[in-house]
Amino acid sequence: MLGPANAFDPRMVKLMIRSIARRWGLSGLFVAALVACSWGLPGLSRPEGAQAGAGGLRLLGRLPTAAPALSIAIGGTVAALPAHARGIHLVDIRDPERPRLLATAPTRGQAYDAVFLGSRLAVASWKGGLELFDLTDPAAPRPLGRAATHSNARSVAALPGGVVVTGSWSATDFEGGDPAYGLEFWDIQTEPPTRLAELKTPGWAGDLATQGTMVFVADGPGGVRVVDAADPRAPRELGSLATEVRAYGIDVAAGGRLYVADNAGGLFVLDAADPAAPRVLGHLAPGGAAYGVAAAGDRVWLAEALGGDPSAAGRVTLIDASDPTDLQVLAGLDTERRAWGVALDASGRAFVAATDAGLLALAEEVAEAGWRVVLPWLDR
Repeated sequence: MLGPANAFDPRMVKLMIRSIARRWGLSGLFVAALVACSWGLPGLSRPEGAQAGAGGLRLLGRLPTAAPALSIAIGGTVAALPAHARGIHLVDIRDPERPRLLATAPTRGQAYDAVFLGSRLAVASWKGGLELFDLTDPAAPRPLGRAATHSNARSVAALPGGVVVTGSWSATDFEGGDPAYGLEFWDIQTEPPTRLAELKTPGWAGDLATQGTMVFVADGPGGVRVVDAADPRAPRELGSLATEVRAYGIDVAAGGRLYVADNAGGLFVLDAADPAAPRVLGHLAPGGAAYGVAAAGDRVWLAEALGGDPSAAGRVTLIDASDPTDLQVLAGLDTERRAWGVALDASGRAFVAATDAGLLALAEEVAEAGWRVVLPWLDR
């Protein structure tokens, strides 16, 4: 019998390989590789420095009836998709290949943004202001109450202690901003919610991200604003940073790392560890108009539109941000309609609000680095 890898006779093995190859009409190298794998002989290795990489994006499933999807929030196995005048779509995403519409909750105004608060949902519904829903049974959402914002409610995010923050603007000056309005802070433990404070911003607060008591604002032409809401009755702006075009979407990761969707300006990665002086770490313009962004680990998902018309197509771009100073596009997937929002579930799968195309579920396909056959004992 042949012994272990460190005690075999190469001549005997080569004779056996030739015999098998002739008998079955196989490649001698193929048989040698099989022998190496089976007996643990020196045989297979990865090229030095080779690593697994992105092999593309795979469309897992879709739900066209969840249209028009303007943004998306995920709470466990349920996704909430604000759908303008149609209200809020609630979708079961446990099986991303077969997302299932549970209910559509009507809203007083046009729904633009939402955030989960345990078994409740807060919705920014434009002229309808801030609206709250009980989602104890997401298939039967129940209105809890609402509060009128000072202007059109465009965005909403959660803070500790039963507080939410909304972003609002009058929609009178898209290019120049709207310094008369901005953030409103609400105590949602009262019924109806109680306004605690207001903080004006120079642009229009199109998207919000929170980490602890910090609020990070994608303020359109006002760039990025960093707000301390440790005391929600007296919030204060700590710092800001101008972007190239208009900051539409924002996400925050550990250590104050910010990811900003800047419309035609693409993706900005910022360091806000010092909130008084946020700084640019990296920038990438994939080519579309970036509206939404979501990050997990070193992967960043960007939701883009490829035109301004409602019927325009879109794209979802996956970016490697392991080195924020050298951002790399890993893969992209074109969408039938503009992609305006993206959120990730606990498994890292991306769920995309693709306007009139509804909800899309995507996953990264990882391509293993190639192996090579190295059989030095064949030459002995």
